[in-house]
Amino acid sequence: GTKVYANCLDLPVLNSYLHYTYDKTNSSLSVVFTAVPPTLGGWIGWGINPTATGMAGAQVIVAFKNNTVMAMKTLDLKSYKIIVPGKLSFDVWDMKAEEDGGLMKIYATVKVPVNVDAVNHVWQVGATVMPGGFIAPHDFQPPNLNSKGRLSLNGGSDSGVGPVDPITKKKNIHGILNTLSWGILFPLGVIIARYVKAFPSADPAWFYLHVGCQLTAYVLGVAGWGSGIKLGSESEGITFTVHRNIGITLFCLATIQLGEETHLVSLQVP
Repeated sequence: GTKVYANCLDLPVLNSYLHYTYDKTNSSLSVVFTAVPPTLGGWIGWGINPTATGMAGAQVIVAFKNNTVMAMKTLDLKSYKIIVPGKLSFDVWDMKAEEDGGLMKIYATVKVPVNVDAVNHVWQVGATVMPGGFIAPHDFQPPNLNSKGRLSLNGGSDSGVGPVDPITKKKNIHGILNTLSWGILFPLGVIIARYVKAFPSADPAWFYLHVGCQLTAYVLGVAGWGSGIKLGSESEGITFTVHRNIGITLFCLATIQLGEETHLVSLQVP
């Protein structure tokens, strides 16, 4: 179109762009979202999440090619598994979609809350549209999972990634616990058992240092493992099978090892 927009963003992932203008007089946001779907039969989507910072809860406008013409849908993403087509929780008008050489554009104007400076927005691309216009799930690669941000309505510096959401905080805690456990303390315990015990003067201190490292690592590992199980139960539709199986295997092996070392400690103590 020939309309001029006040702000332009080169979005950080999925090779996509957003032009937008905020009209404070009627609390509306006019946008053009531009992206290339992964396949010719794919789709693109952009939306606002009124309640959180991720996909779950977002109100999304999707565009795709239906045979030779562009089609659009509005979706309420109640969760990763529950997608409800229909009216969004806020007004939307002037919707239009275009496609040129594989590049798709979504035009729309949406109503935003009065007297806010920024909104949580999300964007996405997917490879498949099923018969009947059903939008198939997108990939769950890092760019797809990070396609969210805080959009400053006036084009300020907070237009990039928004505040850390609760799920991301839990992921960070999960990562830190397991890094300390499996990445630092367990290997340190092995190093002590392999090299420090070679010094006669270190006997039997090396053994207790070794057990202390392994025991602390196990406790942190249990916490990390439990946080991973909790994250999995809260992430509907997202399954990292290899990661999960490795975690379960490590936890089982560590439990067996701890049992053996507890027995050895009981033999060491008079």
